[in-house]
Amino acid sequence: MELIQQLAAAFLQVFEGICDLREGQIGARELEERLWDIIMGLGQDVEQIALEEQDKYLLEHPEKRQGWSVQRGPEEKTIMSLFGPVTYQRRYYYNKE
Repeated sequence: MELIQQLAAAFLQVFEGICDLREGQIGARELEERLWDIIMGLGQDVEQIALEEQDKYLLEHPEKRQGWSVQRGPEEKTIMSLFGPVTYQRRYYYNKE
């Protein structure tokens, strides 16, 4: 649900940019820069949600991580992606053997 809300918000920002271009409030270059910012931000948000959902899935399905137990977390982690830095919450696991 969160992803759908973010997609809708991004779509509205794109639509507003197009309207601003049509009304002569911005130029094509500024629209391009706005689109870049919107797309990069959306990419970061989607990647964060995907990583956190994967962590949640592993926690809720112990059969998918046989032999592995939660060591600590969730903790904040930041990675560099193609969209820029992505900060998300994850758990750390250890193998009992």
